[in-house]
Amino acid sequence: MHELSLALDLVEQVIEVLRREQADRAVVVEVWIGDACGVDSEAFAFAFTEATAGTALDGAQLRVLTGPDHRFVLTSIEVPSVPD
Repeated sequence: MHELSLALDLVEQVIEVLRREQADRAVVVEVWIGDACGVDSEAFAFAFTEATAGTALDGAQLRVLTGPDHRFVLTSIEVPSVPD
């Protein structure tokens, strides 16, 4: 399943960003999935849930943006608020 490989790679990328930014976890991960990139959004959402289990992304919401192009891009990561 192509979407599972993409989800696993995305999880690795996000975890690296979290480490670099000294964040414990992500609460929202947003991706752009172009209509012509060959990725099924529903299959990717399922794969994302499986790929994040037991990681710093476990339970994170996946937001999928779509449009008429070939891109598959991580667009943003949200982390929990830190009290002042």
